[in-house]
Amino acid sequence: MGTPITNLLLSIMLSVVALSPADRLQAQTPARYKSYEGEYRSRDDSDDMVRLIAADTGIVMKQLWDRKELRFYSVTDTYFYNAQLSYALYILKDESGKAKSILLGRARFEKVGP
Repeated sequence: MGTPITNLLLSIMLSVVALSPADRLQAQTPARYKSYEGEYRSRDDSDDMVRLIAADTGIVMKQLWDRKELRFYSVTDTYFYNAQLSYALYILKDESGKAKSILLGRARFEKVGP
């Protein structure tokens, strides 16, 4: 059995390969990611918060401490990537399928509000 990172990368690759062109077009609609929208607070520093906003090709993340915005493009339903900054955003869901937290690089943020 591989490491957690290896398993994650494998599942991402398999998810991307499994999508048909029609599914990929559907995946790139703001409505698909609307449930991820909201504010998230850092586990490491409670002053650090971000807001996720559904966009046409993925997610816009707004850093609330400096208002800087980063655009992440959809790779899978829960994995987004900013190639310019080589930065990943991964959505973690609860048992019911709702977003409960996000991983930004190595930092974890918990959902605190809509």
